Parts: sequence; structure tokens; C-alpha cells
Amino acid sequence: MDTFDSKDLRQAFGTFATGVTFVTAAHEDTPVGMVVNSFSSVSLEPPMALFCAAKSSETWTAIQAAGHFAVNVLPLDMQPAAAQFVGPSNQRFEGVAWHTEATGAPILDEAMSYIDCEITHEYDGGDHVIVVGTVRALGLMRADETPLCYFRGAYAQIAQ
Repeated sequence: MDTFDSKDLRQAFGTFATGVTFVTAAHEDTPVGMVVNSFSSVSLEPPMALFCAAKSSETWTAIQAAGHFAVNVLPLDMQPAAAQFVGPSNQRFEGVAWHTEATGAPILDEAMSYIDCEITHEYDGGDHVIVVGTVRALGLMRADETPLCYFRGAYAQIAQ
């Protein structure tokens, strides 16, 4: 029998430090994106990655319709941009330089790295969907920078 509530669960999950990513796509020639910390590698052969999205997310609906996504790994100095990325969807890309690679998903010029994927599988994950993509392109742009992390409900930094 469960002896915890959703607040307890959120606190327990929050003790696991994660990186911060901005998952993007191009839907009907418009860039869309959302901040995601539930990102993981899946396989090297074939090359696959996953992220989880709330089923209620309008941004997820646009990414799903696009059929592709790019995971942009954010460095510490992009923390102000991360705040913008969770703001109104029509303002998320304002003043942010980006380009495209294999799938047409926006790749942030200031990201540490990117993984550009085609959606190949979707799995039920309760109130979320687990999205698996096959990697079509990747890049290491600022891979030596300090990553932006999330820990206990707030942005954090790795002590070097």
C-alpha cells in the first residue's frame, strides 16, 4: 500500500540531480520547444535517446506532430534563457540564435551539445509519454562548459 503522496514523490525525485535540456522541433515552420530534465541515452547501436513529456503539454503535441526533436543540452550560462524557455510559447525563441541540422529541429547555437532525432517510438508513462528517437545528427559545440543542473526544485551547479 502506498504511504506517500505526490509531494513526497516529487521531493524524492528531486534528490536526483539532472541536467537541463531544451527539447525543440519545427512544427508547421514554427520553432517549438520545452525545458526537459527527463532525458536519457537509450542505445549506441542503433543510436537512440529518450525524453518524457507531459501528455497535457501543448508543446509535446506540436513536437509529436512534427515527428522529430532535438535535445539541446544547456550550459550554466544559459540559465537566464532557461527561464525564458518555460515562459509563453510564442516568446521562447526571442533573441536566441539557432540553426537546423538533419531533422529541421532548432539547434541552439549556445548549447553544450545537441542530439537531433526522428521520433521512432512512444510509450505510455502514466501522465507522461516516453518518447524515443533515433539519432540522425549530433554535435559538441561547447562540451567543455559547466552544465546547467536541476536539484531539489531549483537550478544548481556542479562543484568542480
